[in-house]
Amino acid sequence: MGLIAGAIWWFWPASPSEGEARVPSNGLVADVAAGDGVMESAIMPLSEAPTHRISPTTEFTPRPVKVLTQQLTDKFATANELAATGQHIEAERLYQELINEEKYLVEPYLNLAALYAQQNNLERAQQVLVDGLITNEKYGSLFRSLQGVLGALAAKAYHQALEQDGAEVASIDIPVIRSIGVDQQQLALVQKLERQLAEFQEQAQRAEVYAAAVEAERAKVQDLSAELAGVKQQLVETRSSSESELLALSSKLDEQSAVNQNLLASNERSKAEDMALLSAAQEASQRAEAERADLGSRLEQEQTERARLEKELQQQKQQLVAMQTRQLELEEQQALDRARAEEWRKEREQLLAQQANDAEATKLALQRQQQAEAKQRASAEELARQQTLALQQKDADAKLRQQQAAAARQKQLALQKEEARLAQLAKEQEQQRLESLAQQEREAAAKKRAAEEQTRLAALAQEAEQQRQQTLAANRAAAAKQEQGNEAIAVSLVKSWADAWARQSVSDYVNHYADDYATSGLSRDQWLEQRRVRLTNKAFINVDVSSFQVKPSEAGFSVSFVQRYRSNTMDDTIRKRLTFASQGDDWSQAKIVGEQVLR
Repeated sequence: MGLIAGAIWWFWPASPSEGEARVPSNGLVADVAAGDGVMESAIMPLSEAPTHRISPTTEFTPRPVKVLTQQLTDKFATANELAATGQHIEAERLYQELINEEKYLVEPYLNLAALYAQQNNLERAQQVLVDGLITNEKYGSLFRSLQGVLGALAAKAYHQALEQDGAEVASIDIPVIRSIGVDQQQLALVQKLERQLAEFQEQAQRAEVYAAAVEAERAKVQDLSAELAGVKQQLVETRSSSESELLALSSKLDEQSAVNQNLLASNERSKAEDMALLSAAQEASQRAEAERADLGSRLEQEQTERARLEKELQQQKQQLVAMQTRQLELEEQQALDRARAEEWRKEREQLLAQQANDAEATKLALQRQQQAEAKQRASAEELARQQTLALQQKDADAKLRQQQAAAARQKQLALQKEEARLAQLAKEQEQQRLESLAQQEREAAAKKRAAEEQTRLAALAQEAEQQRQQTLAANRAAAAKQEQGNEAIAVSLVKSWADAWARQSVSDYVNHYADDYATSGLSRDQWLEQRRVRLTNKAFINVDVSSFQVKPSEAGFSVSFVQRYRSNTMDDTIRKRLTFASQGDDWSQAKIVGEQVLR
């Protein structure tokens, strides 16, 4: 019963308030509040589940689960949209925020791991899933996804061990969760436990009501029995007074006795019904105990399955090491087989040479025998003896040749078997060569993709260079425009200087020069006095300037021009250069710091 209570506490959804509705989604269940727009998650760590027992008369009060705000659910949906549109950095940030804010939710862990797996970043996907398992080991979906990632990492390590760094590891598809909530099977189990608990409580309440009714009926029967005893006593006392009254009372007593019998029979039926209700309550309790045992069995199965998965992972690692060891042994065996095949080839050539020598020796022996028969025909006995000896020798040679032929056939069969084994080995090597060619093709495809990426980057660089050239052209145009404006300002300053001179305005004229300006050999005051005298001792002055040439410098600019000076005492035309000092790019406030006659 305590385990059932813990399971119900684990999955028990918060009681919806007025105006709320529960809406199931694809593969998940979300509790959506129609009034204020909040969603409740029924996921809670098992360590927080209570362990108290529930008696048949205990009123079960579920513990409310944590309420997820609409802001969190909107953030989860936004992260899914960003991941679907390729905005992985923003999606990763939102998933991480969800994990930090609600560490018991499995969905952000799964989706973040899926995002890393799509980017082939299996190490980070593994770490995220491990973090989710550390948070709550009940999340089987996290473990299954982690198993897939570990399998891919094992395959990747195997390729690296074979020096196939360029090999592409098969992509891992981790399911992406589209909403946050409770699994549909968990909700079905919760609803089933809720119904069974409600039936159990209802039956217990009915049993209590019937038990109270039985007690009340029993009290009534006892009262009636006491009343009957009093009536009987009264009958005994009044029997002598009147026979008729005795008969009447006896009749009344019989009627009352019949009523009492009926009441007793009714009480017996009520008692039978109570026993049936108690039996039903006991059956409900047994069913609850069976459900508890089933739930415990499921938990044990989950633990067994987890141990099995861990064992399979360890076996996969051992198989990977065995495959690497087998690869090294296969290469060593291939080297030994090649050396052995070379030795058997040399032995076969020697055997063939020996058979050829034996055949030549046999031919020579026959020739010698024929010569001996021709020379020794005269002596029949000697010839017969020699023939007998020759035949014996021939039989021995034939037996020897047969033995040699049998040995040669055995060696030939061994060579054929070895050739078949070498052919199989060559076939395996050819298969490995084809696999190597396929690997080379994959590497070529990867290089092609890299070349395409370089081409794309080159196009982007070219586009950036074009934008830079356009920016430089715009800057040059702006500089040219600024230069034209500065040239106009420089010419206007020279004309203003000439106009102040012609107007014989000493203050305006001197204001065009720098505050510390003075000609060579004169102080500032001496130069000012000289200019005042020369401007004011003329009846009139005319100054015309033309043919301007503006030249910028580091400290400012200079203006060369033709000056025609006329007064009541002098008429002269020269070419002059005025040097100005400016403050930055603004030439409007420039002052004369140098004056030079060119010719």
